[in-house]
Amino acid sequence: MPRFEYRAADAAGEEQRGRCECADERELERELERRGLLLLEAQPGDARGGPGSAPDAHELAGLVAQLATLLAARVPIVEGLEGLAERQERAAARAWVLALADDLRQGASLSAALDARAAELPTAVCAAVRAGEQSGALPQVLEELARHLDAQAALRARALQALVYPLVLGTALGVLVLILLGFLLPRITALYPRGAAALPGETRFLLALSDGLRTGWPLGAVALAVGVALWVHGRRRAAWRAAAARALCRVPRLGRLLRSVAAARFASTAAVLQRAGCDALTLLRVGGEASGNAAFRAAVERAGARVERGALFSEALALEPLVDRTLVQVVAVGERSGSLAPALARAAQRYEAEIPREIARALALFEPVLLAAGGVLVAWILLAALLPIFELYEQFP
Repeated sequence: MPRFEYRAADAAGEEQRGRCECADERELERELERRGLLLLEAQPGDARGGPGSAPDAHELAGLVAQLATLLAARVPIVEGLEGLAERQERAAARAWVLALADDLRQGASLSAALDARAAELPTAVCAAVRAGEQSGALPQVLEELARHLDAQAALRARALQALVYPLVLGTALGVLVLILLGFLLPRITALYPRGAAALPGETRFLLALSDGLRTGWPLGAVALAVGVALWVHGRRRAAWRAAAARALCRVPRLGRLLRSVAAARFASTAAVLQRAGCDALTLLRVGGEASGNAAFRAAVERAGARVERGALFSEALALEPLVDRTLVQVVAVGERSGSLAPALARAAQRYEAEIPREIARALALFEPVLLAAGGVLVAWILLAALLPIFELYEQFP
């Protein structure tokens, strides 16, 4: 059924905006009359927007925090969402929030409206809101959830920022090597009067590589396309994702960093859900999904099966080698003291402080190696290109 975005006036003459699902404008007008509103303007539009219409991580954190403040001040949730929609800078995000308010106006709960959009949201959001509604402490849960989303966004931003320089450096070196092999080397060696057979071995090898790049790029493009297709197909299979994640987690330094990131996301999400009143199985299921690591998620799912059979939270996690021992100890202490949520929150803060240091240590080793390897490779290509010229000078003093 079509959805309409409308402007209407209430009995006091105040303008209201919203969205409503109706067969046509006439039915929309009758629906608004039943609500005591006079239709001023209506235009068709998809209330849910298209792909990418949901608020991004920064927008979602701000939206959740402001909604928590409005609910704590006892502002009606529909009115609060409509007000928040007007503050969204992106039109798509504004339409998304208005659609959420429209669902609530038609009788859906906030958790049900979010569940309908679960594919567009972090896993912890729907579970925390549902638990907050059931416990009657939704404003407090939303405040905690907003802090969690802010911390996750900051962690992601720090990691991406640290990776920008190595990516730029690696890309620049790769482009330089391609230019030297594809353009400079063939033109320099073409000046050699005695032909390719008389060139030094290093130069002939690089010329063969250059010819392969220039003539075989269609085959390389096909191979790359097939590889990408296989990778995309494999990413859809949980077993393939878990196997790839396990392999990466065994790589020195990188594996430790990936495990720390997964543990930080798990601990932070589990702390929010624990404060919201979720049970241990929900903590493990949603926390595993929020970890962003397929191997860690599989480990947590196995731990959840043990908890379901009667094992303690910490005992179930301790049997998984991929789960950091510090996290297991923190969970055990929290269980014994009855303060699991604060313990998980402290663990998350520890990991979030440790991850930038881990990235810095890894890059402190990687960047010099990349620079040295790139410099040696470029120097070798230039030497192979200039070596025939040096030989010519030696032959004709």
